[in-house]
Amino acid sequence: SVNPFNGEGIDYAYETGRMAAGLIAEASTRGDDAVLARYPDLIDEEYGLYFKVARLFSRVIGNPTLIRELTRVGMRSQSLMEWALRIMANLMRDEDRGAAESAYTAIAGIVRLVPDRIVDA
Repeated sequence: SVNPFNGEGIDYAYETGRMAAGLIAEASTRGDDAVLARYPDLIDEEYGLYFKVARLFSRVIGNPTLIRELTRVGMRSQSLMEWALRIMANLMRDEDRGAAESAYTAIAGIVRLVPDRIVDA
């Protein structure tokens, strides 16, 4: 898996590898290969919504007028740039929620309603 916001993938490779290893161990212990079929669901539970938000964001900023305006506004606000970085790097905090976490929660709530076919078109 690669973060659609920033192209980072080493952490995701490690995390998804651990998920796969856990399922392999469980399948081996139980003697049930069907356990392995849960892997796509685990990936979707862990990253699905975040990656959907990122894919939609990538489409939105593909509009030159919009990215120009977002850049103009963002570069004037250190706090806006800080929370955008936290979201784009997936460094949001579960505890001590701040502006980045609140903004992401609001955005993710809206993106949940957007059909996948529109995001992935």
